[in-house]
Amino acid sequence: MSTSHGNFFPFTLAASSLLGLMMALPATAQLPLEADDTLGGELSLVVPIGGFPGFFVIEGGAARGGNLFHSFEEFNVNENGGVVFADPAAIDNVIARVTGDNPSNILGALGMFNDANLFLLNPNGIFFGENAQLVMEGSFLASTADSLIFPDDLDFSAANPDSNALLSINVPIGLQFGNQPAPITNEAFLNLAADRSLVLAGGPVTLDNGSLSPSIPNDTETLSGRVEVAAIGAAGRVDLAVDGSDLALRLPETLPRADIILQNNSFIGAIGNGGGAIALYGDNVSLRDASQLSLGIGRDLGGANNQLGRLRVNATGQVFLSGGSIIQSGIFAGGTGIGGPIRIQATELEVREGSGVITFSNGSGNAGDIDIQASDRLLLNGTNAMGNQRSRITSIILTEGTGTSGTIDIETAVLRIEGGAALSTELLGTGEAGAISIRARDRVRVSGFNEEGNLASSIESFTATNSVGSGGNIDIQTTVLEVQNGARISTTINGRGDGGNLRLWANKRIRFSNSRLDGIDPSNASTAVGRFGNGNAGRLEIRTPVLELLDGSFVFTSTFGRGSAGRIVIRASDRIRLAGNAQSSGTGSLIFSTVGRTAIGNGNNIEITTPILEVQDGGRISADTSGRGDAGNVIIRASDRIRLAGNDQSSGMGSFISSAVGRTAVGNGNNIEITTPILEVQDGAQISASTFGQGNAGNVIIRARARARFTGRSTNGNAPSGTSSNVRSTANGNGGNVRITTSRLEVRDGAQISAGSLGRGNAGDVVLRARDRITLSGTSFEDQRSIAVSSSIQESGVGQGGDVIITTPFLDVSGRAIVSASTAGRGSAGNVFVNADRTLVQGMSDVQSAVVEGARGDGGNVEIRTRILQLRRGGQINTSTGGEGDAGNVIVRAGDRLAISSPQSERPQSPSGIFSRVNARAIGSGGTIDIQAPRVDMEGGFLSALSIGEGIGGNIFVTADRLQLDDRAQIDTQTLSTDGGNIALAIDDLLLLRNNSLISTEAGNAQSGGDGGDITINNADGFIVAVPEENSDIVANAFEGRGGNIRITTQGIFGLEFREERTPLSDITASSEIGVDGDVEIITPNLDPTQGLVALPTDVVDAADQIGQVCPTGSGAADQLGRFVVTGRGGIASSPVEILDEANIELDWLDDDTPQGEPRESVPQSQSQPSSLVEADGWARSADGSLHLVATAPEAEGAIAPSLQPCP
Repeated sequence: MSTSHGNFFPFTLAASSLLGLMMALPATAQLPLEADDTLGGELSLVVPIGGFPGFFVIEGGAARGGNLFHSFEEFNVNENGGVVFADPAAIDNVIARVTGDNPSNILGALGMFNDANLFLLNPNGIFFGENAQLVMEGSFLASTADSLIFPDDLDFSAANPDSNALLSINVPIGLQFGNQPAPITNEAFLNLAADRSLVLAGGPVTLDNGSLSPSIPNDTETLSGRVEVAAIGAAGRVDLAVDGSDLALRLPETLPRADIILQNNSFIGAIGNGGGAIALYGDNVSLRDASQLSLGIGRDLGGANNQLGRLRVNATGQVFLSGGSIIQSGIFAGGTGIGGPIRIQATELEVREGSGVITFSNGSGNAGDIDIQASDRLLLNGTNAMGNQRSRITSIILTEGTGTSGTIDIETAVLRIEGGAALSTELLGTGEAGAISIRARDRVRVSGFNEEGNLASSIESFTATNSVGSGGNIDIQTTVLEVQNGARISTTINGRGDGGNLRLWANKRIRFSNSRLDGIDPSNASTAVGRFGNGNAGRLEIRTPVLELLDGSFVFTSTFGRGSAGRIVIRASDRIRLAGNAQSSGTGSLIFSTVGRTAIGNGNNIEITTPILEVQDGGRISADTSGRGDAGNVIIRASDRIRLAGNDQSSGMGSFISSAVGRTAVGNGNNIEITTPILEVQDGAQISASTFGQGNAGNVIIRARARARFTGRSTNGNAPSGTSSNVRSTANGNGGNVRITTSRLEVRDGAQISAGSLGRGNAGDVVLRARDRITLSGTSFEDQRSIAVSSSIQESGVGQGGDVIITTPFLDVSGRAIVSASTAGRGSAGNVFVNADRTLVQGMSDVQSAVVEGARGDGGNVEIRTRILQLRRGGQINTSTGGEGDAGNVIVRAGDRLAISSPQSERPQSPSGIFSRVNARAIGSGGTIDIQAPRVDMEGGFLSALSIGEGIGGNIFVTADRLQLDDRAQIDTQTLSTDGGNIALAIDDLLLLRNNSLISTEAGNAQSGGDGGDITINNADGFIVAVPEENSDIVANAFEGRGGNIRITTQGIFGLEFREERTPLSDITASSEIGVDGDVEIITPNLDPTQGLVALPTDVVDAADQIGQVCPTGSGAADQLGRFVVTGRGGIASSPVEILDEANIELDWLDDDTPQGEPRESVPQSQSQPSSLVEADGWARSADGSLHLVATAPEAEGAIAPSLQPCP
């Protein structure tokens, strides 16, 4: 194009804008603008515009095809001035170089008449002043490269301008930089047409309150343009793609970079109908002081298919954002389209002081993805100065938006989010929140609050109140994950839609720690349904070798709206540890699933798999419901061991694994299932399933292959260690069962295993199975007796008690421990069943069933099936009633023996024994004591059915081959005001009473009456033996009422005599102090009942006094004369005056195998004999065929009665 004197301007938009500037701006001092002569006859012409000082038109130049080349010695645009390139219609690209030594200062308007692209190269630097402007319809590239590269190795060089023969008709394809590329600085608002490209490519590039931006279009068709900035640090080539007015750089990975700085509210943007792109290539890229990179579809612009381009920051060093600076891409309010991605590549990315990387939609369309690759580190830190804006990486659908927020993908070695910063996807409108994916090679650390303490650092995906759509997933994979100082990782829904899943994977360790001292905001990971949410919370999954929750940290899933809580799945290949507590709040570290009180929905399961689980210092694992819905299950599998220990420092409460139905809940609790070789629970720790509301408690199921051990109480003594399932006082529902299967079970030092009801509902069963042994031992706080195993209805409870079922080879109940099934409320107690090879109850311990005073309901039975049952040192089996209801029965089936030992010399406060009691205020009958064992040995022990209330005492039944009572042992059914219970003894062999032993059914006292109970002793094939002077008695006495009846069937009674009343000797009495005496009936089968009782001596026997003084009579009588010597049942003494061994040296009676002869007539003889003995003078055969020595033989086959005469 040719112009004369610069007076003619084609009327274009750019030209009209330039004319306006020329008339508006005053003239200023002039900077040089000089063409050089490197183009020969095609040199550039600098033509002043008449009447407008400082304004010039550039004409001339060398045209090659669509390219027009210019070359300058100096190129500057004066402030308040302008330079415009004439660009004929056939020209596509105007290419200008500066071959001098000075940088270009663009202080005014730089423009083009038409729509050609302008390329400006000055290797010495380019500066855009604050009043600089671009007035052109084409694209603009400013560069400090040495040359512009064309195909076929041609270039247009500013550093070597003499190669004019290299001018090309082709479009340029690259930029060649020298060793130290000069800087480009922009302090101006540089603006192009809407769909054009603006490219700065130099050494260091700085925008200082500067702007690079295509204009916002005036229509809805034109797409946004492109802005690219490249900072090159050394010699090398940068590729350039030119497609019409679209200019794009391509930098090789190996090319060194320089820094890019945006500061003081600088702005690089492309806002329009869609399309567009922003790209920054540098070493360190910094955005400071509220600077921005912004790509978007503008307000009320765009279209359904309009796709935003990509915003890219590619740095070989650090990308740094501070002072509220923003990198963003999105759809503004009223806009329509598809959001574009943000991609940041750097060694490090730091986002500080409320700055952010954001994709968004506040119109119709999805927000773009965010892809960040920071090979060394990514840091999000702090908030703005006011404390109300986080440093953040966010993809969000805003309140007026409809669409899906973008995915955030992060790859780095170390990710740190601290000081209240956030990494999030959010849904405030309609659509979905996007996913977050983090791959951190070394570590992820989320830590702390901002300085004001109101914003916690976080990684989260959430939906807001009134939003419609689902939350996004969070997936973190790293070597070490740390969440500390109140930070959180979470997915939450507060609108309509399901929450996202949360997956945390770490190759080495995940640790939550250092929660705030006030305990209000613990370090945590969670999936949740908020109060206004309507949908289900997402799954929370953790996989790591080591998981640690310390200092009151939380891992949880919850629902407080309409929907279910998420499932928690934790797999730790080494160990899981919950420890420490929030010191002020008294809350330990927690893993829990909860249905909040405002919720309608179910809780979900907690599933934990690990070799070692340690829960201490008040830590808890729990599934609970306080709303309308069921709680979840707690399922724990530990291949090595589980340990619950330690107390919360503030409350003194122990650690917990629990399932609960809260006070405000309507729903059922669920089960706790624990599988491990070793379970240890101590220091007040508990495994508990309970209900406080309207619903049933869950079961506790424990499988501990090697050992389950429960010991001790909390430091304040209020909480026992143990496991339980309870119906609390505010509840209406049934308790669950407690089932423990193990090899060895230990419950010690006040620990408890229990199922109980304090509300309206039945208590559950307690079922204990141990392949080796069960040990229940130790006292509770301050040396009080401890209920080690129990199922109970408490005072406020209404319901049926559960059973206690114990199965093991060896049961040891000692150290004041108690096994109990009881009722203190309204409802019957459960039963106690023991099935063991050996059962030992000792040390003032008790196996019992009780109806407590004030209760209404019957007691349960205590049934023990064992080979050996031993009760010693105060060990007891006990059923009782103190309320309105009958006591339960005691049923003992011992395959070998029952041994009760409570000797006088070591008798404790409570004697050993089996008891059935009706207490003073009770209205009900005592229970029966029913014992079957081959042998029952009682040394100072008791079988007692006692009533001191209004109820009838219980009965006692004993079936044994041998029953021995010694050292004040008693079998009694004593009552104070009612009829005594009965005693029935079925003894096949020997009933032995020694040393003040007693069998008694006494009734009444001076204030009240009652008939004595009956005593029935069936000893048809055996003997009843006592020592006269040892005062062992069989008594059925009464005070006002009738004495009880005594019926004894036996082969012989030795050492006891029937007397009208009790004496210091061994007696059989059935008297009444005021009333009628009872009957005593003694039956000796097949014997003459007139022979009476045989009394045994207690003194050493003189054999000389025991020989009958008779002489033989008749022919051969001397040959028939024998002798009879009494030595007792222990063998013959070595001399007549030696004391015999103790009575426990026993020999069985022997049967006589002598053939039976013809019966003989007895010849009455007169002889002298000691008054205390009746001499045996023959044999008798009883009904079963056995032979017995008798004083006078009846007429029977086989009787041998020699005729004897007294000696003179």
